[in-house]
Amino acid sequence: MKIVVCIRQGLDGEINPFDACAYEAALCVNGAEVILLSMGPMSAEPFLKGLTRLGAGRAILLSDKAFAGSDTLATAYALSLAIKKLSPNLVFCGRQTLVGDTGQVGPMTASMLSYSLISNVMSIDEISDMITCTTRKSGMQTVSLPALLT
Repeated sequence: MKIVVCIRQGLDGEINPFDACAYEAALCVNGAEVILLSMGPMSAEPFLKGLTRLGAGRAILLSDKAFAGSDTLATAYALSLAIKKLSPNLVFCGRQTLVGDTGQVGPMTASMLSYSLISNVMSIDEISDMITCTTRKSGMQTVSLPALLT
């Protein structure tokens, strides 16, 4: 099982708390290969390396001056291209960032990848060739893999 976790460094230099929840959930999946993925300036590299000490196998930073000021659509597009190359079973994203606060990147990325989507995940109940989660709004949901969870 390969899981990509999309991470954003907050303005305070720390991990966005919603992304921290996604990262923790990925680390709880037995036997999973966890890969961190972030888009930002090269100055975020030490931040990502520090997070790998918690259990991720590796971290990937997408960095280019062309990404500066990217909106949610451009961010989702860049992330989706990297995720396609990594070909994970699951992608975990935080609900939203504290910077943009839109909650759009995860669902847009899932759509660009043609991945199943479950949003507002509170717990992961079962993973096989499908994933079943309890959500805040819809109760229990089951979708096929590959899938993106927020």
